[in-house]
Amino acid sequence: MTQSTENRTGDNIKAPLLPHLGQKKLGADSPFDNDSIVGGYSVLTKSMIGSGMLGMAYAGCQWGFVMGILACLVTAGITYFTVYVLAVMAMEYMSASNGELSFFNVAKFVSPKTSWLIDLGVAVKAFGASVAYIQIVGSLMAEVVLQGFSLSIDRQIVKYIVQIALVVLLAPAVYRKSITSTKAVNMFGIANLAYLALLSIVYARPSWDNVTLWPLSVSGLFSRLPVFIFCFSCQQNLYKVCNELRYPTLGKLEKMGIWTVLSGLVIYTTVMIFPYMTFGENVDSNFLHNLPLESYPVKLGYIAASLSLGINLPLAMHPCRNSITVLWYKGNVPSDPVKERRFRYYQGSRLSC
Repeated sequence: MTQSTENRTGDNIKAPLLPHLGQKKLGADSPFDNDSIVGGYSVLTKSMIGSGMLGMAYAGCQWGFVMGILACLVTAGITYFTVYVLAVMAMEYMSASNGELSFFNVAKFVSPKTSWLIDLGVAVKAFGASVAYIQIVGSLMAEVVLQGFSLSIDRQIVKYIVQIALVVLLAPAVYRKSITSTKAVNMFGIANLAYLALLSIVYARPSWDNVTLWPLSVSGLFSRLPVFIFCFSCQQNLYKVCNELRYPTLGKLEKMGIWTVLSGLVIYTTVMIFPYMTFGENVDSNFLHNLPLESYPVKLGYIAASLSLGINLPLAMHPCRNSITVLWYKGNVPSDPVKERRFRYYQGSRLSC
């Protein structure tokens, strides 16, 4: 290899991921305190761990013990890699532009004609997740109210009441401009997730006789594939978190990514392995259904799952609202606080309805 070839190779390695960006000193004006890394971690972790954890044991049953563990490790690795790449692009964009960091604005430097597709995908995915969270919380709470406390009320009525109460109670968090302001609530939700993982261990009676090492069937393998694909999804809130960092650095984003992925990996593997090794092929698509509902710790587990999933609603609505705003203004989000607040309330009200 010649010297000139080596120089060209080195230049290619050091080349920025986003073309056409000049170099400019990174500003530090974003209003957020110094412990923002904890707030960012809470947002990304709570965004990642949602209703998928309840079905991990069933997914592991369909995939087999070996393939299930391998799928968790692979998806965790892919998630961290994508978070790292997005973080690098975020730093390159913020070092060269004063514009709002968003998928739309970053994608403009790579593919201007299709930059809107990413935000459209984020908006659709996040809105679908919001609807799913509301439905699941209503079902879980209706189950624990009716069966756990032996009440004779119509199931649909209880479900609707819970869903309406959930939207009303979390509306202030949905309307907030800052997603990291939900740090305390997110940490409470993560504590509920830890309780569910602990519950799966306490009620476990693991036996290798209940486990198959390899997938049960090809159809079962593909039917549960989306569980592993979406269980580590948290990237939609990364740029929102980055915008709220006072001193955004690649190191901070890397740490948040590592802690988030490790937290998800620990919780997901726990709620997959122990219920699967206990109930085998009889494990339900919601592992809580395999536990005795007459037990008060299990009743508390239903409530913890409902609270945790309910907390995910603002974390799904924020990127949905943000992507719609970016698409509406074609990347040029209004800087006027009155205009921005009016549009934020308008979009939040429409999405909540």
